[in-house]
Amino acid sequence: MLKNAENYVHEDKHKQACDQFKLICDKFNELKDYETASYFYKRWLDVASMKDITDKIIDAYVGLGTCEENVLNIEKAIENFETASYKASQRGNNYKP
Repeated sequence: MLKNAENYVHEDKHKQACDQFKLICDKFNELKDYETASYFYKRWLDVASMKDITDKIIDAYVGLGTCEENVLNIEKAIENFETASYKASQRGNNYKP
């Protein structure tokens, strides 16, 4: 999955790369390895930001918030959720997680 994600980035297929990073994050969340999941959410956020893919950016912030919440970093969780909410409100009512 990681190799696929990075290959998509190099091929300028950022949406597909984000989808692969989501799968990676989901796997680490299942394992309750929130530190590693956070690392890949940040990578996902970087990739989505390269092309300003708003839905993927929002999803990455929600994922980061959830990871922080799971390790009881409530302040950081709130910051990530607020950022996701702000970006969703800027986008309008068309956001679908």
